[in-house]
Amino acid sequence: MRPGLRPVKEVSPLIVKDDSRKALNVLVVDDEPDVREIFRLALTRKGHEVTLAESGEAAVQRAAETAIDLAFVDIAMPGIDGVETLKRLRALSPDLPVVMITAFIDGGLTPDERQDRVTDALNLGARGCLRKPFGVETILKTVEYFGHGA
Repeated sequence: MRPGLRPVKEVSPLIVKDDSRKALNVLVVDDEPDVREIFRLALTRKGHEVTLAESGEAAVQRAAETAIDLAFVDIAMPGIDGVETLKRLRALSPDLPVVMITAFIDGGLTPDERQDRVTDALNLGARGCLRKPFGVETILKTVEYFGHGA
């Protein structure tokens, strides 16, 4: 080093990453494999963990084994339906945000039956209901809204 010069400490530019939103473990319960796959792809790309269940029974078992931050539950499924699944999930975790999923034509239900199930789910504490078909943007906005404190 030449006389009169001081060593220069190299400083990397500060890169700030917004990690204010934690990754969530999202439970997706739907008997349709394509619906589960859309959720899995959309949410894992955003850094979330996704727990998939093809039935209400499987959902309750998985929720008993791992901490879930948010759940999407199809209303019309073989075995226990979405409303019963909601009851059982809430028994395991009373504060778990649950969003119901329903199709325009859902498992042979009449429009009145479908509406009754949606109403029952909302009365039992479901945070909302998404109507199929919906896109990735709807999934992501719903996770952002209900998964982070709404």
